[in-house]
Amino acid sequence: MLNRPVLVPSGAPIAVIAPSGAHNVERFEAGMQLARAAGLNPVSTPGMLQPDRYLAAPDIVRLRQLQHALSDPSIAAVWAARGGYGLTRILDRIDFEDVTRKAVIGFSDLTALFSALSGTRARCVHGPVVHSLPITDEASIDHLARLLGGQPVEPLE
Repeated sequence: MLNRPVLVPSGAPIAVIAPSGAHNVERFEAGMQLARAAGLNPVSTPGMLQPDRYLAAPDIVRLRQLQHALSDPSIAAVWAARGGYGLTRILDRIDFEDVTRKAVIGFSDLTALFSALSGTRARCVHGPVVHSLPITDEASIDHLARLLGGQPVEPLE
């Protein structure tokens, strides 16, 4: 078992943002319920879904939501609603000097953000996006919740 630091204190808010592609609302809500059932406190960002073609919202909206989530010290973590494409369109406009210590969770399009966050106080967690939780096995969801809570976890094979 590997011991890890607490990334998200119990009950602390996790800002759920949509920096990339648009998501299916029903599947997203099912993912939010699964996250809550795992003991996490995900909070949807108001207005995060304003579809603009294949994107979750226009670039400026996604940028503002991402910047706020990364820099607000009252937010313990940032979790992507969905991956896909679109984050790289706004990456060069993020103020990385303003990033506070927090976990950033996701995969796919978030990989570019993880690279850009190198050298900041953020802690990147390559894990499922909220939209993919309904198709993620229960053991993996539990592993993520334990990892975020600083509980011992088995290494993934």
